[in-house]
Amino acid sequence: SFTLEALNGGTLSLETMRGRWVILNFWATWCAPCTDEMPALQTIANERSGEIALFGINMKESAEAIRTYMARYRLSFPILMNPDDTMFSNYQLELGIPQTVIISPDGQMMWHQFGPIDLDSFRATLDRFISGAVAA
Repeated sequence: SFTLEALNGGTLSLETMRGRWVILNFWATWCAPCTDEMPALQTIANERSGEIALFGINMKESAEAIRTYMARYRLSFPILMNPDDTMFSNYQLELGIPQTVIISPDGQMMWHQFGPIDLDSFRATLDRFISGAVAA
């Protein structure tokens, strides 16, 4: 579990997302592979808003830099900021970014990928989890 500052104010705790599928994407504005996958993430956020909660977790950049980036790439999914050292360790962020994680409604990490996602294969992965075709 974690609680992070939200770009648009307040905080968000992973605990409040229990009962929903959650996608976490760790990224930064300077990361070219992160930029490459942003259209796919926005598509997933648009297509699956009723099924999942998708959060971008920015790697300790300023709110101004993040807002500028989001406007440039027309991103609208929620952004969380400033993960701490515990989160770096728990999510193996020392391996680099981008990283994407799928968390089940009961809070279990079900899937973890280092590197950018591909829209079609990520859709298929989500479908398998959400339909229950993949066990923990």
